[in-house]
Amino acid sequence: MEKEKCNVNQLELFGREWTLFGCQENCRYENGVLSTKDCWVANEGVQLENVDFRFSARAPETASQVDIWASFRHFNREYRYMVGLRGGSHKHLCLARLGAVGYDKMLALCPLEWSAMPGVWYQIQVVCAG
Repeated sequence: MEKEKCNVNQLELFGREWTLFGCQENCRYENGVLSTKDCWVANEGVQLENVDFRFSARAPETASQVDIWASFRHFNREYRYMVGLRGGSHKHLCLARLGAVGYDKMLALCPLEWSAMPGVWYQIQVVCAG
């Protein structure tokens, strides 16, 4: 039974069809806010070339530290780009490319002088050219 809940599922978000990867129980969309834990959604039908997108994200107030990740140019689980905001003992803004085994690459790791705090909303912007 548990396996059925963790299959790849289709759902509608923001007026489009998205694929949910991971446990469906950990994904909730209410009042325009998408909440996930140990899962993610991707719109694999959209090709992002020249793009500028922004989103707001926060870790729950009960989290021990902030660990926010978003992927873009998502081909599949192994091939995508990711941006991450981390707090606590790992105060960084990260940009990475995930590829096949051995081809992952950290493209940027920027140390922050401040620590992202749980419960605080952060505005993140990603700009891609080409």
